[in-house]
Amino acid sequence: MARSAAALVSCAVLIAGIAACGTDTDDEPPAPGTADPTTEAAADGQAPPPIRIRAGDVDSELEPWTYCWIDRCVDGEEPEDPLNIGSPDSVTVDFAGEAAEFVANFREAGSDECGRNYETDLQENPDGTFTLEPVGLAGEYDVLLVARAPEGDAAVMFRWDTPEDGAVPEPQAALAIASEFAPLSMSFPDLTITDLRADPQQASVEITITSADGVTQTIDSDATPTGCPEGSLRFFTEETADPLEDGQPPHRYEVRLQLDDEVHEATAEWPADAIGGAQPYVNLEFTPPLPTVR
Repeated sequence: MARSAAALVSCAVLIAGIAACGTDTDDEPPAPGTADPTTEAAADGQAPPPIRIRAGDVDSELEPWTYCWIDRCVDGEEPEDPLNIGSPDSVTVDFAGEAAEFVANFREAGSDECGRNYETDLQENPDGTFTLEPVGLAGEYDVLLVARAPEGDAAVMFRWDTPEDGAVPEPQAALAIASEFAPLSMSFPDLTITDLRADPQQASVEITITSADGVTQTIDSDATPTGCPEGSLRFFTEETADPLEDGQPPHRYEVRLQLDDEVHEATAEWPADAIGGAQPYVNLEFTPPLPTVR
C-alpha cells in the first residue's frame, strides 16, 4: 500500500491535488442560458472520458466530477449519493485514455473528510485494465478513484461495501527537529503520529537530543489529538518554553512516548535516517509497536 510516512492522503488532499494541476478553472456555476462547463469541455475534447468500472457482472460508466484535463480545470462537488456497487470481491477499472496510474482513497461511508481513510494504488492488468482490491477493515466505504494520465487528472466516486478485510496500514510516526536550513536554536520540533487504533486518553512524549559535539538536551510535550482522522496525534503544537541549544550534526534522537499506561521507545539519527523527499523528518520505529487498527 502506497502511503506517506507522515500521514494518510485524504480525499481532500487528492482533490486539492487535482485542482492544482492547471491554471484555467471553471469553478463558477454557469450563467443562465449557458451550457454547463463540463458539457462544453466534452464537446471540444477538453474533458476526460468516463471511467468504467465492473463490479461483479455489472458494468457502469462514471463521469468525472472534478478534473484538470489538457488546459481546463473543473472543480466540482463530490456526489452526495454516490453509485452503490454492492459488495463485489474486487472492482475492475477501465479508461479510454492512456492512464499512467490509478489511486484510490477509501473513506468510511457517511463520514466527512475527517473519517478514517485508506489509500492504495491500483494494479494494472495485462489487458490494460486495473484491479482494485479491498483496503482496511471490511465495511462500507466511499471510494474516491483518481486517474492520472498524460492529459491530466480526473476523479469519480462510488460506494463499496467491501466483503472482507484488506491491507490495514501500520501506525506511522514522523519526527522533525534538526534541519539543513536552520540551526537547532531556530527549529520548531514536530512529531506526527497517524493510524493508531484509537485516540488515547492521555499521550505525552520526551525526546533526548544528543549532538556530535556532545551537546545533550531534552524536550517534552503533551499530545494534541487532531481528530482528523481518528487515531492521529500531533506534539509540539505550541512553541517550547526555551529554544534549543545549537549543536553539530549528526543528532541522535531518543524518543519515549507514553500512550495511556504503555510506554513506547524509538531512536533515530538525523540526517542519516531522514525520509527521502520529506526533509527534515525521520521515521520512528517504536518498541513495543504502536497499537494498530487490527
